[in-house]
Amino acid sequence: MTVHAGATLDRFPGQKYQSSLHFGELSFRNPRPRPGTLGKMKREARDTLRVSLVAPRDAMLDDKGVMNVEAVRPMLDWVKHAASALEAVAIVLPTGREVTPGMRDRARLEAYVEALGRTSGRAIVWSPAGLWERDTAERFAEKLGVVLAFDPLEDDAPGGVLGYARLRAIGVRSRISTGMLAASVEKLLVARYATSYVAIDSTTSFRDAKSLQALAAGALRAAESGEDEDDDDDFGFDDE
Repeated sequence: MTVHAGATLDRFPGQKYQSSLHFGELSFRNPRPRPGTLGKMKREARDTLRVSLVAPRDAMLDDKGVMNVEAVRPMLDWVKHAASALEAVAIVLPTGREVTPGMRDRARLEAYVEALGRTSGRAIVWSPAGLWERDTAERFAEKLGVVLAFDPLEDDAPGGVLGYARLRAIGVRSRISTGMLAASVEKLLVARYATSYVAIDSTTSFRDAKSLQALAAGALRAAESGEDEDDDDDFGFDDE
């Protein structure tokens, strides 16, 4: 099992970031960099750095809030070329209340995933919000062949060999405590994903990601050393 923790970033991470963390979720703002520029940045980055790319709203929804592949084709193509240039491990598709569980929007989302295409070694991660029930979303993600993102503090961990968690400090969760980070790590490890990615969005996301990475490394060392042989679901965390 491997856990990669990082921050949600609006720019490519610099050397200080890369010296401490080896994953980042990239969510670029306008004006967005050209794929060629991103490719140069990735070639100059540390070999250990992995990134995912968040599809921006205008690459998914037209000006009427509809997921219309032809209407967003130019920006969808940017996503595809940017992900390729970055050698991204995943493309993240966040959908809000505009994309409902109804049959019409299911068909649109399926068409979008198809238009995005699939590249060997790159996951497509769907992060739904709005009206989607988790069990409904999990079944539909399985049908689409995509990874379902989840909040490790709120949601059950979906099945699969790859886990993608998005931990955000929003609403009443104004900050992410050490206890929240530990609980997130425990859920990931109990799910026993071969590889997990955790993208943290908070005012202290760099520090939070470093803390989560350290907690995960300690728990994995404890498990590998055989300290928890008597309990397969105990990864060395104290009950609180």
